[in-house]
Amino acid sequence: YGGISWKGTQGHEAGLRLILNAVATSAARYGLAVEPLLSLNIDFYARLFVRIRRSPADVKFLASKTMIVYNCDHGCGSFSTQYLAQTKEREDKNGGKFHTHSLAQGPSATPFCDHCGFKTHLAGPMWGGPLHNPHFITKVLDMLPNLDKEVYATIPRIEGMLTLALNETLFQESPQLSPSGSNEATPIISLDPALRDPHPFFFNPSILARTLHCSVPSDAALRGALHGLGYRTTRSHTEPGSIRTDAPWSVIWEIMREWVRQKHPIKAGSLKNGMAGFEIMKKDRSNRQLEDKKEELKKILIESENVESLQTGIEAALFRLSKIGTDEDGDKVQDGELQEGTTGTQCHGLKVEFNERLGREAAGKKMVRYQMNPRADWGPMSKAKVDL
Repeated sequence: YGGISWKGTQGHEAGLRLILNAVATSAARYGLAVEPLLSLNIDFYARLFVRIRRSPADVKFLASKTMIVYNCDHGCGSFSTQYLAQTKEREDKNGGKFHTHSLAQGPSATPFCDHCGFKTHLAGPMWGGPLHNPHFITKVLDMLPNLDKEVYATIPRIEGMLTLALNETLFQESPQLSPSGSNEATPIISLDPALRDPHPFFFNPSILARTLHCSVPSDAALRGALHGLGYRTTRSHTEPGSIRTDAPWSVIWEIMREWVRQKHPIKAGSLKNGMAGFEIMKKDRSNRQLEDKKEELKKILIESENVESLQTGIEAALFRLSKIGTDEDGDKVQDGELQEGTTGTQCHGLKVEFNERLGREAAGKKMVRYQMNPRADWGPMSKAKVDL
């Protein structure tokens, strides 16, 4: 399909995006624009429903919806995306809207992971736009109650899969959905051709716990911690137990460090130097400030020209070291209290609470979200052999 896949649990979603990119680039040669209506990974196969229309103007958005992914597949599993172009909306003199297209600035990531220091690898190019059209999914869901269950024996499975796919569109900034029960002849609303998927892919809590050699937090506890910090979560239809979120990886790893510190400390010696989890836990809030002071003392020793300057520098560093955990007035800062000046990459001031009640999904209709295989080793097999 003209791209490199992704080694990891996100491989199924990456496969869908690789196929969509192949379809979109092939159609673009003829001035045809592609809009995915529904993209599913089912039973080891990809099922794509796309709408194609002739629109050379919309084809120009393809570069800004094509991305490559920097993934830390041999380390902690984090990832970041890089789009090939960027699109900006402008306003003309009459108040009309139009778009300008330009090249994207890169790279968006370093050769080494910002969290564990392992090498990152490339995947793609792949489709970076939405995988689904929520209006199309809503229309199909409205049709299900009127279908003959004898003809369509898998209606419960269809409903569960489509509901998962609809939830994946929660992060999209799209127009309001058409009302439930609308006429089947009503045309399906098209999404903005400039729309990107703001938060592609997901993470799996069990993979994060394996990296840190700790127990796996429950889905409700992890979602509750993210919701408490103001982030949103949903599931992915491609992987049971997955969490899609708009939280950056720096926040996700800080939550996992707090899980280890607050709930389930890891066994001494389970993490060793050179392991991804070791590098991540080095950034724990209880160690980070002490490590900074160590580096400061090393710098003083190197730059001091005489004994007096060395003594002054050490005394100043020791004084600042004694102020760790207090504010400007000398009052003790409560654990987890957000300190002024904290940025997205300095998350040690976040107040992380694993509130399972906040993260628990609201009780609703029971659905078959993830289909179980009918028997062991079920799936595509090698072709039959005939012995002559």
